[in-house]
Amino acid sequence: MKLSAREKLIVALGLVLVVCAAFWGLVVDPVKEKTALLDRKIEYLQKRRADLGALVKRYEALNSQLSAVKGKVVHPKEFSILSHLETIALSRGVKANITQMKPKPGLSSRHYKESVVEIKMEKVNLDQITGYLHEVENGPQPLRIKVLRLAPRFDNPDLLNANFDIASYQLP
Repeated sequence: MKLSAREKLIVALGLVLVVCAAFWGLVVDPVKEKTALLDRKIEYLQKRRADLGALVKRYEALNSQLSAVKGKVVHPKEFSILSHLETIALSRGVKANITQMKPKPGLSSRHYKESVVEIKMEKVNLDQITGYLHEVENGPQPLRIKVLRLAPRFDNPDLLNANFDIASYQLP
């Protein structure tokens, strides 16, 4: 069967269209999809890298803070919380107002040991108690006020009764 020139042109155009569609479907489209997938992966990995960089900076900052705290934390034989608190009370002029200074059990973990002292003071004014507590928390030793209860006295409302727990931390 002989095809006319016009039919040959139509068949050739059809063949070109089929080859172009096959090339598009088998080569161009998968390459575009793979490129888009790789672009999304690159974007995701760059975001993860930035997050990891931020985490590294945070880790370094926390590690330096931990080193600073470990430098402040004393060894058990070098520090007595009772004598330290008594010295502060003597320097602040409230030693006579202390009615009780009693050790309490504290928390212990593999990282630190907590020592807690319960202190009761009577007939102190607000300036005395705030000065004492300020010196306790801001001194060279890492002490923390865990519990603080203040109550006015009935015989003199200008004076307070104070009851508080102070904790020190030591390396095990």
